[in-house]
Amino acid sequence: MKILSIVALAIIGVSFAMVIRPYRPELAMITAIVTSLIIILYITADLSGIVTGLHGLAERYAVNTEIIGVLIKIVGIAYLAQIGAKICTDAGESAIAAKVEICGRILILASAMPTLIATLGAASALLTSLTP
Repeated sequence: MKILSIVALAIIGVSFAMVIRPYRPELAMITAIVTSLIIILYITADLSGIVTGLHGLAERYAVNTEIIGVLIKIVGIAYLAQIGAKICTDAGESAIAAKVEICGRILILASAMPTLIATLGAASALLTSLTP
């Protein structure tokens, strides 16, 4: 199972970082970042399968594929912002971590605005057509 490999890699990375932290704290942080990147790269094949599956569902049920693209973009922004904030927090920079989280939320809102506007326009047109 992939999760066993991921957990084993994480334990090895954390153990290595803990051993070298007293002597070289900057190297311990780099070790944590590299371990995180390796784990993320390890799972990207599965992510592409999920994206393909979502596009297949969109085509099957006649959902606009732009909506799926926006959804994937929003999830990606959320994950990247969370990972970036956690790295900043681990480095002892909680103020910067808070800014990364806020920027992630703003980017999510900005990404969702076109879809929200289109949805409100469709709802308005529907309500207008129903009123006598």
